[in-house]
Amino acid sequence: MNKHITIILCIIQNILFCNSISGKENYLFKQLSTQEGFPASIHTIYAEEKGFLWFGSKNGLSRYDGYSLKTYKYDDKEKNALPGENIFQITEDSLKNIWILTNQGTVRYNREKDSFDPIKLPDTNKNIIAYAACPTKEGLILITANSLYFYNSYSDELRGEFNGQDVAISVQTVNNRVWRLAIIDITGRDEANIKI
Repeated sequence: MNKHITIILCIIQNILFCNSISGKENYLFKQLSTQEGFPASIHTIYAEEKGFLWFGSKNGLSRYDGYSLKTYKYDDKEKNALPGENIFQITEDSLKNIWILTNQGTVRYNREKDSFDPIKLPDTNKNIIAYAACPTKEGLILITANSLYFYNSYSDELRGEFNGQDVAISVQTVNNRVWRLAIIDITGRDEANIKI
């Protein structure tokens, strides 16, 4: 009888010990594959503050909400679609706007309409093709091949610096914030001074 009680107590103790180790948190893992529409090759991943995961590839953009995957593609007939399918970067500004940089233009995600608002050059009305973006307190720095733009999220204004000049631009970030910005005049003219 004592042997049976000892075995029962050992079983109860093991159950209680295992429950205390595992804690109250249960983790659920879901594997996504190309069969659910997940991109086969991913260039960039961004986890936004509202909980969505964004995935950029050379074939478009995908947004995962924890349950389903939504894919966005280039559509030349749709004014507020992605301007290109090759996604360079996904980032978020201080107002929690999601920005997508593509091979054919830069857009801001419009949550209310589930569409994209293109960012155009003020003088030519052409898409800004930015290769990198860095959030600032006021908005976003957009870096193109030979220009630097400051987008103010609060005033919805775009200001260009070094447009068309012979410059090389280097931006270093720490924790997704600008740490060092170097503008190098490759013609040997004056040194560049900018305010961020």
